[in-house]
Amino acid sequence: EISSMDGPSLESCLSELTFHDLIMENSAKSKSYSFRHDRIQKSIYEQIQLEIRQDFHLKTAVAMFERTLQDENAYDITCFDVANQFLRCIDLVKNFQDENFKLKIVNLNFDLARRAKKIASYVNGCAYIRAALYLCDIIRENLPVNLDMFDTCPNIDVASDSWNTDFNLKRQMSLEYADLLHLCGNPRNSVEIYLTLETVVEDPIDKANIYNNLIHVSYTQGNF
Repeated sequence: EISSMDGPSLESCLSELTFHDLIMENSAKSKSYSFRHDRIQKSIYEQIQLEIRQDFHLKTAVAMFERTLQDENAYDITCFDVANQFLRCIDLVKNFQDENFKLKIVNLNFDLARRAKKIASYVNGCAYIRAALYLCDIIRENLPVNLDMFDTCPNIDVASDSWNTDFNLKRQMSLEYADLLHLCGNPRNSVEIYLTLETVVEDPIDKANIYNNLIHVSYTQGNF
């Protein structure tokens, strides 16, 4: 459960907030509510302590994610909302003891990174893939999402013990990270990641794919 209130107490609180026009009921059937105005939501949100905020996001994300795992039809509808909740408490997720559940969150972010790339939402795609790699200890920093930070994106860590498990998944995610950085307008970091990844992979086909990607990045920058 996300709220510590019992049912009647929660209903009473929601009714009072609705009466004062702070929130509105979206659907009586689904019992969903939203704030009357974004400024109201922002003002209340900023007054909540960071630790409490992150804990709330984590509980919300886990509850939503478990529901999508039980209902495949719900995944496409809520997957981005779930991932965005996890992004707001990523350090708490990183400390999860349940590695299997954490891996599901990694795969969620990897899937959404590819979906975002397909619709040319490269900044969001980079945020999702970076979160996935951060949870796997392949990169050490999970920087906040904004366009300016793409000048200083962290490289992948080839010394991480994490490469010893799920190697193919982490190789694929690293390639996706490099490609998204290039699409975000950061070819320098993209090239660095390709060159670093080349020292990790041993398969000749993987190496050939990396060289092809390097040639493509260089070509698009006029370095040919």
